[in-house]
Amino acid sequence: MERVTYKITQKNADSLHMILDNEFHQCIIGKTMGNYSMVGKTGNIYTPESLHGKVVLFNFWTVNCGPCIAEVPMLNRLTTLYKENNDFVLISVLLNDQDALDKLVERGSIRGDIRYEVIPNSKTLVKQNFGYARHYPMPTNLFVDKTGKVYMRTVGGIQDQKGLEKIRSIIDSELTK
Repeated sequence: MERVTYKITQKNADSLHMILDNEFHQCIIGKTMGNYSMVGKTGNIYTPESLHGKVVLFNFWTVNCGPCIAEVPMLNRLTTLYKENNDFVLISVLLNDQDALDKLVERGSIRGDIRYEVIPNSKTLVKQNFGYARHYPMPTNLFVDKTGKVYMRTVGGIQDQKGLEKIRSIIDSELTK
């Protein structure tokens, strides 16, 4: 039996990734999030029922992801900008456990504190309820409207003021509905 080997070039791999990513994106937009229950570091419990009527940004990340760590200051700024708005919630879904996050903070990899809700040790939660998010590069942001449906997804970290303004416009457009 003759063995056939295919060489996948970076260009072909990037094209395939882009096609699959676009297809996957189309599959989740307009879909309702799964039936989940998350407990944050603050002790708050988040369920579809408790978040109904709110615009929610789910930020999926890991502690060994450079862009994820780099976006922490921007997510802190976003939290500050919406601090008085009870119709918006930012929930950071961390795939690592609390110890890994504590070590990251102790090493000084994150400047300052994390001022938004973090749900540590979320691999099982993501696998069971947010399955479509676990295959994305990190960080991945899912924007959920007031009815609990995904209305936007972004991939990659918020690195600068321009990125922050883009995220704000995505949130603000939904808050005004």
